Amino acid sequence: MLAKLFKYEFKTIGNWYLAINALILLFSLITAVFTAMLPFKPGELTLNLLVLAGLALITGQFLATLILIIRRFYTNLLGREGYLTLTLPVTCHQLIISKLLVASILTIVNYLILAIGGLIIWSGLKFNPSLLHTITITSDFNNILYFLSYFFIGTISSILDIYLAIAIGQLFRNHRISMAIVSYIIITALIFIMEPIFGLNNPSPDIDSNMPKLLAIDILFSIINYSGTHYIIKNKLDIQ
Repeated sequence: MLAKLFKYEFKTIGNWYLAINALILLFSLITAVFTAMLPFKPGELTLNLLVLAGLALITGQFLATLILIIRRFYTNLLGREGYLTLTLPVTCHQLIISKLLVASILTIVNYLILAIGGLIIWSGLKFNPSLLHTITITSDFNNILYFLSYFFIGTISSILDIYLAIAIGQLFRNHRISMAIVSYIIITALIFIMEPIFGLNNPSPDIDSNMPKLLAIDILFSIINYSGTHYIIKNKLDIQ
């Protein structure tokens, strides 16, 4: 049944999600061709326009994904659709996990699209030495495992922050959206307060010593947020 829920969640994703990611790749390709064909370094105005266009697309990508994540969780579980969803022969765990997995995949795909777009633009820069020599890229592959772990867990933790905030907002009979926003602010503030406890208020420049602490915080709050979300939906949900 979890597989069916998973498949259904993907079917509800609009074509606009694919379209905006396709636009980012198209923009990257156009930028790569543009920079590769120029025999000179483009002016500041041209570069600023390219940067602004790229930032606009990236912002649109993440805002659209965020809205999709919030909307699917709220309307399907806590809105009027919830009357039908919660009568399905599935557990509350399966409902939450199916949405969490899809939301995580969509978010990770966003980053992959940006990475691919970056590689496309980089391939164009390689043909324009006047631009390439101004860009410095440093890599440290010794910490790649820590980075990928933190990236994956951090994505899940961030989504669960949103889920718990929305669920807490449903505990109030009035102003549920406002209370969900307030709850999210409080949750993120608590995470910030926890950082000194884990010794992250004065982080070491050594990523090896910081990543385990960051992972510990994200895993701890992921467990708390998931448990709280599950408890509210299972025991305290009042659909209006």
